[in-house]
Amino acid sequence: KRGAFSRTFDWIVIDEASQILVPQALLALVHGKGNTLLAGDERQLPPVILGRSVSSERSVYPEMVSENLTVRAGGVAGVSRLDPGRSILGLLGDLHGSRHRVRLDVSYRMNRELCAFPSQTWYDGDLQPAPGNAETRLLLPGLIRRDFIARALDPQKPCTLVLLEQVGPGLGGEVELMTEMARRLMQEQGLGAHRLALITPHRARNSAIQERLGQLLGNSISLPVIDTVERLQGSERDVILTAIVGGSADESPFLNDPHRFNVVITRARTKLVVIGSQELFSRVPRWEAALSRNACFHEFRRACRANHALFEVW
Repeated sequence: KRGAFSRTFDWIVIDEASQILVPQALLALVHGKGNTLLAGDERQLPPVILGRSVSSERSVYPEMVSENLTVRAGGVAGVSRLDPGRSILGLLGDLHGSRHRVRLDVSYRMNRELCAFPSQTWYDGDLQPAPGNAETRLLLPGLIRRDFIARALDPQKPCTLVLLEQVGPGLGGEVELMTEMARRLMQEQGLGAHRLALITPHRARNSAIQERLGQLLGNSISLPVIDTVERLQGSERDVILTAIVGGSADESPFLNDPHRFNVVITRARTKLVVIGSQELFSRVPRWEAALSRNACFHEFRRACRANHALFEVW
């Protein structure tokens, strides 16, 4: 109200800066003396906002946004358009460029196989596993059955993809598949609930998984974390089971999102199982913007096929 701010802090440090909007960041920055450290990753989840930014939607699906809805902002120090949904990390990264940026290129979480795909896809091949976790494997007493579920859970294949022929947003076979995988790992292999997480994009699907897994395990075994990727960013587990199924890449920008996909597949330490729909991982989108966003899903499918870790269920 006085129009003045006390310059109290020598340094302002903002963690998860890729999820912090500019007005939120300014609440702290106005009290600094000019030294700022932003830690974050624009390749992961952006800020969570209520409502839609027209400029953001245009960049994702330009063919689906009317010309008369365009919102433009004046140039700001070389930035031609100020997107209100852009993070403080993205904005200042554009302003100052690579000379003010340091990439942390060692993963202390993922083993070598899990690290390989995100490194090549989003981090120019720079991201490498630390020596202490590069060769780690999920240790199980033995998978007796040899059906496709057991093969998908094979610890010697740290990353596997199971594709279902499913179209539409409703609950389907992925609920039964995820709960059966979790049951086998916990009930037959003795995997503790604290070492496992089940991730899907939708709360309704998570509720169905929680109810079904509770029925299978009974009250004697605690359930693992079952949640959305937004709630799991920053967390990790030995085993991650995730389902990305629903509509097509053209119709589901929420699912067809490389940022969300990057986060979910980098939560696992030793074993990742992705359950996806043929529609999202195999079909070719009609719109150019959707095609660009969908590229990582097609590349992931190709990588799993090359490693003999792709299972297609028709």
